[in-house]
Amino acid sequence: MKLFIIYFSVFYLIFIGESEDVNSTIILYKNLNFSNNYTNYYYDMRQNGKNKPANHFDIPPKINKLIMEKKICLINGTFCLVSNHLPIKWEVIKILFQESCIPIMNSSQVEVIQQKIKNKSLEKAIIYRENFSKKADCITIGNEGLHKNFNISQILYNGKNIINQNYLLKDVNYINNLNPLIPTIPLYSEDKKFFLQSKFIGKFKFNLFTAMILTYKRTSYLKKIIKYLGSNSKIDKIIIIWNDQNSKNIPKKSSWPRSKKPLYFVKTKKNSLNNRFLPLDIIRTNGILSIDDDQTINNILINKAFKLWQKHNDVLVGHYKRRTFDKNKVGYFAKKNKSFDLILTGLAFIHRKYLIKYTNEINNKIRNYVDKHMNCEDIVMNFIVAESSKKPNIFYDMINNFNQFPFKFKGLSSQKSHYKERESCVKYLIKMYGKNPLKKANTHLYLNKKKG
Repeated sequence: MKLFIIYFSVFYLIFIGESEDVNSTIILYKNLNFSNNYTNYYYDMRQNGKNKPANHFDIPPKINKLIMEKKICLINGTFCLVSNHLPIKWEVIKILFQESCIPIMNSSQVEVIQQKIKNKSLEKAIIYRENFSKKADCITIGNEGLHKNFNISQILYNGKNIINQNYLLKDVNYINNLNPLIPTIPLYSEDKKFFLQSKFIGKFKFNLFTAMILTYKRTSYLKKIIKYLGSNSKIDKIIIIWNDQNSKNIPKKSSWPRSKKPLYFVKTKKNSLNNRFLPLDIIRTNGILSIDDDQTINNILINKAFKLWQKHNDVLVGHYKRRTFDKNKVGYFAKKNKSFDLILTGLAFIHRKYLIKYTNEINNKIRNYVDKHMNCEDIVMNFIVAESSKKPNIFYDMINNFNQFPFKFKGLSSQKSHYKERESCVKYLIKMYGKNPLKKANTHLYLNKKKG
């Protein structure tokens, strides 16, 4: 009897589903689901190559809420058809941009949102409903081959950029009051005026990034890094976090190489690895390239990595990967393996918001642990990003040799005790968080691989 009711509901709703709105499709999948414990489904052509719905655990909570409220219909996990019969609101579209769901809207809806946000880029961040037939619903549009006909990654990036341009700048003072930025103290006294002029004033540069280098007694290597980064057109400024507290070790300012990009040498209160993630008040970009002072530099590949990060700016995008798992073991593993869940921050892109979280929001016990062991700050950052984004990080690699100049050094990571300390750190953080939030991944992106 129950099976008969299910089939009857399906055929009945298909016959009445010729509406312009999204509601019939939503109701269809809610009725398909009444005998299960799940609360919602969405239309997904990609599953097993069949017209088969996927369960709501694949859907971000905010998107699922909009579906339940009959404001949208989710198609193929990437597109959101906006209802014609409910008043269009910017708050809904903003959620779609935030959750990486491309809005499908009619021209009148676009006009309403355009009047609200006054951003000419809106048309590049949505898909017009008029591209499809007048009575197109989720099922019809889902069969249109959307992934083939539109540049998905570019449209998603445009949506993220609209949020930044229209709302981040207006709310920045409020955000900074809740999570204060760190006042930047110049290493060289003659730079005071230079630093003062660069204090954060609300003007973000979305298409550039800030290079932040934590350094300790590696002046010769640092000079080479500055030389290479100084010619990078995508860099807004280069910030050197000076961790050496011995004033006798500070070189004369004139000894540093010339750079086309402004150099900011920042004085620190103590030698701490927590200084790597200071949300300094002179930062004017969302993108942060975190660099160790012993790294090799290739500007072309770094800029490709930045472009990749712009499309995935809620996770870490980096060149060095590690694992906290090995079969049934939990720890810290560096042996070659396709799977990973950690990205080292010695050469990685990070969103500025995670610097604010690291400095202002995590438990002080965790920062004290980093200071006590002189280790673990990058693993802490991975936990912060994973807990916030609920997504795996992204690892990029190169086919050609990444090295542009060779370094031979002996740092913390070359010490025998290093891996034992890292394993202890992973287990400590799992205990503090009550879980391991890191997401496993096995995707390797080759940035200098030619298309074809």
